[in-house]
Amino acid sequence: MTDSIVEYMSKFTSKSNPHELSCDMVSSAVHQISAPIPAELYKQLKAMAADFNYDANCVAGDLLTIALTEALACLSEEDAQHVLQTRNVYQQGEMQCHQEVTRFDAGGT
Repeated sequence: MTDSIVEYMSKFTSKSNPHELSCDMVSSAVHQISAPIPAELYKQLKAMAADFNYDANCVAGDLLTIALTEALACLSEEDAQHVLQTRNVYQQGEMQCHQEVTRFDAGGT
C-alpha cells in the first residue's frame, strides 16, 4: 500500500474524527462514474463502509481518486504531456458543447 492509502485508511477507521471524511456527490467539482469491480471486492467495500458508517460510493470514489492521482504521477514526461494534450482536446469539446447550449439570441426569432 502507498502512504496515501495508509493515511486515508487511518482516517477512515479513526473513531476520534468520524466526520473528517466528507463526501461531495452533487457539486460541479465531482463527476459520477460507473466502474466494474470484482463482486468479492464490491462485497468487501460495502461491508467496510457499513462497519465505519460511510457511504460505499464515497469510499470507492476516495480510493479511486487516490489511485488515479498516483497512476498519473507514474507516467513518463512524454506520456503525461500526451494525456494533458488529450485532456485539453476533450475539454475544448465540452466547452463548445456548453457554449451551444447556453447561446442566447436577444433577437427573439
